[in-house]
Amino acid sequence: MDAMANLNLQLLETHAAEGTLWKLKESVQARIAQQDYTPEMYLYYGMVLLRMQDTMEAGRYLFWAGSLDPSHSEATNLFKRRFGRRWEILVSTAPRRLRYLKMEALPEVVQQQLRELKADPSSFGCKEPYTRKPETWRDKLQGMLFTCGCAWLAMFLVLSLAVGVFTVLAEWFKALH
Repeated sequence: MDAMANLNLQLLETHAAEGTLWKLKESVQARIAQQDYTPEMYLYYGMVLLRMQDTMEAGRYLFWAGSLDPSHSEATNLFKRRFGRRWEILVSTAPRRLRYLKMEALPEVVQQQLRELKADPSSFGCKEPYTRKPETWRDKLQGMLFTCGCAWLAMFLVLSLAVGVFTVLAEWFKALH
């Protein structure tokens, strides 16, 4: 076991003892969302989730990490029973960053299990990651016009309400005298 993995396990135990696993979960979850796929990070996140007794979600990350650890088999088997009937469904459960990878970039264990489900390797990695198109002057103008229109509508409604309340109160005072 390398030094980083050892440090991660110590951190996991420390947070578990302090009852702050949720902090560790959020931290690792953010790292997974920002970084490229690494089986080690998925394994670690799966272990955190397993420690928090989120067995289904832990099984998801442990499966995609390619974990063969017997202590993880209950979680991965639960995950595979739920989603592993067809490879398309199994792949749809993969975290977003993982879906853009070629099948060869996954751990050998995962590749083998996908092949057993008759997965088509050419369908992996074909999606381009979503990139937002640059905002044009038309988009900015459209946004400004929409904002101005909403502001005018809000002002009209407030003024209408004020005039209505004033009119009702005036009629009420006339009726009293």
